[in-house]
Amino acid sequence: MKKLSIAGVLAIMGAVALSGCGDKPETKVGAGAAASAPAVAQPADSLAPRYEASLADGIDFTRSGYPTFLAEVSGMSGHEAWGRWTDAAEAATAKFRFAQSLPQKFALELKANAFGPNVGRPVKVRVGAVEKEFIVKDAPAPELHVLTFDGVNGADTIEIVPPQPTSPKQLDPQNGDPRMLGVSLVSLQIKS
Repeated sequence: MKKLSIAGVLAIMGAVALSGCGDKPETKVGAGAAASAPAVAQPADSLAPRYEASLADGIDFTRSGYPTFLAEVSGMSGHEAWGRWTDAAEAATAKFRFAQSLPQKFALELKANAFGPNVGRPVKVRVGAVEKEFIVKDAPAPELHVLTFDGVNGADTIEIVPPQPTSPKQLDPQNGDPRMLGVSLVSLQIKS
């Protein structure tokens, strides 16, 4: 077998690298092209495990996943046995985008509590151009808050805006929890 010098190896490597440049050969698309195309990986469903529920059944935050009527969720912490926190470290506000438009008129029922400086201050809830508020009192258990929305004009998103997201670490440097907590949610239901 013939030995190549370092210069010879570099020259071959350069030629191979350059051979990929320039015009690409024409690709024919036909019946067999789809079968031979590489499979495209589907992104993991960040809302899984999904479960069936109606808008009236709502979102049960004590479950590990989200209902199938949701298209996207942002600004929420991970699941805990009692529910979930809004988390401004994930997104500035908690948003729930639905797969279909919300009813023109409905009552939003939220079972919620608040963390630290969010207690006793107004929490904003936006649906389309309509904005409402509720206040979480300093209660040992989550409270039920009912907000009536009318004229949301085909909106598909509910946005919850806590007044002052704060991390447990900010309140107690010995606590290692960096999440920016605002409101704890146990359930969210839409009653037409």
